[in-house]
Amino acid sequence: MKKLLVLYDSWCPLCIKIKKNIEYLDWFHIIEFQTIRNNDQYLDIPYEQLVKKMHCVELSNKKIHSGIDAVAAICLRIPLLFMFYFPLKFSSSIGIGEFVYNHIANSRRIVPVNNCVEDGCELIPNEHTTSKEPKTNAFHESK
Repeated sequence: MKKLLVLYDSWCPLCIKIKKNIEYLDWFHIIEFQTIRNNDQYLDIPYEQLVKKMHCVELSNKKIHSGIDAVAAICLRIPLLFMFYFPLKFSSSIGIGEFVYNHIANSRRIVPVNNCVEDGCELIPNEHTTSKEPKTNAFHESK
């Protein structure tokens, strides 16, 4: 099976949780993770695209997958998630998969490193969301 490099957003709590779950299920150790927040260039993928969607790269041939196709590429390599591969590819081929993926990706919150103060961390709405919600403070200590 081809090794896969997954480019994920380390400022996204949802992304971090999913990364940890995938690492736990990756029995064959064929998935590697790299944060997009270290200013490295990844195969000429624009940074704006990396922030908007998860990308993964097959290390043997440098083939790039993004969005729902990246999720499918991961599922192909994890035995317990393999059953989702064909439904994900089908949903991608008819457009529904990418629509759902984009909705989830645009709804996630970002917590920048070193943006926390004593009483909490400021959550920054994803810049791609259409919502005009105000920034909220999360992770407050109860007083």
